[in-house]
Amino acid sequence: MRSLNISNEKKRDAVVGMDNTPRKSKINYVLKDGSPKKTVKILKGLLEISEEYLVEKYGDLVKLGEEIIKGDPEIDMERTGRFVSGTKKLYIGKDNKIVYRVNLVEVVKNPDGTEKLRRDLSKTEANILGEIPLQWTGKKAC
Repeated sequence: MRSLNISNEKKRDAVVGMDNTPRKSKINYVLKDGSPKKTVKILKGLLEISEEYLVEKYGDLVKLGEEIIKGDPEIDMERTGRFVSGTKKLYIGKDNKIVYRVNLVEVVKNPDGTEKLRRDLSKTEANILGEIPLQWTGKKAC
């Protein structure tokens, strides 16, 4: 919840909390049979069957190719395709360990795809909780 420091025309001020409430769409999407659509997340793959892990396990791409022809080690029939819920976004490093201090970088590219500029992603500080309260105008934005 964010805080907002406001005052009215009588110079009475207050710090109030605000939170956004998501609006429910007025459009309902349905499937061909009339049932409501539902967004789901499906497990695509695991670290144990990733290309990097399998190349490390079998030695090189040629041996991995032979193993794929023999027995499909790149597919986990038990877990791939399952529905996933209650997930959180994590950032992982090159060694597939969770990274906690992440610096997001903005990369600007030229039209031909070459890198033009690299800079830290700008994070704008909120200016609504200053020492001087915002003046209430009596008008609402719709």
